[in-house]
Amino acid sequence: IAQGNKTRSEAVSGDGVIYNIEPLKSGTFAFGSKTYKIVPEGGVRMIYTPSIWNVRDLGGWACTGGRVKYGKIFRGGHFGNITTADKATIVDWLGVVVDIDLRNNTETGGATTSPLGDSVEYYHQSLDYYANAVNTSAASARTVTVLKKIMTCVAANKPCYFHCMSGADRTGTIAYLLLSLLGVSQSDKDKEYELTAFSDEADGRRF
Repeated sequence: IAQGNKTRSEAVSGDGVIYNIEPLKSGTFAFGSKTYKIVPEGGVRMIYTPSIWNVRDLGGWACTGGRVKYGKIFRGGHFGNITTADKATIVDWLGVVVDIDLRNNTETGGATTSPLGDSVEYYHQSLDYYANAVNTSAASARTVTVLKKIMTCVAANKPCYFHCMSGADRTGTIAYLLLSLLGVSQSDKDKEYELTAFSDEADGRRF
């Protein structure tokens, strides 16, 4: 499978579904002696990483001036149980180079580096969730710091991944605020937030 300057190989199984391609961008896949061109349709880009909960690209939503670009900002759960295959998906295929960790110190275990490896910058800022993220000046300052970090990453063309434990509450709050700043509609922000309900985290109890 190839798209842009990236390639990967996968074993063919089941229905032969190809995951994690960037929408609206041409690619190819080779099987046997033939090569086929593919151009995935636009829309939500859910990322298939069985060892990490609730991963998706924030790209694709209509916003002020066009659409949020794919491949710049990713959200999801923590990397505590990440497999080698999923690490390759996050780092090599998605190109993530900054790991933004929103968990508290108890949850991180005092981590100072990213489980994704030495090539990935680790940035830690403990956050609160929902209204708690902005209900005091101190909480608001922490939230603004994270939003600025994400914007700095995008401006420097450094794809980033922000997460808490489940990639639902603190992560969802930051995603909602970020999409608000980008001018995404209320309806679409709500839809993006509720996509978390389809995660298999907690055996689907997010419903």
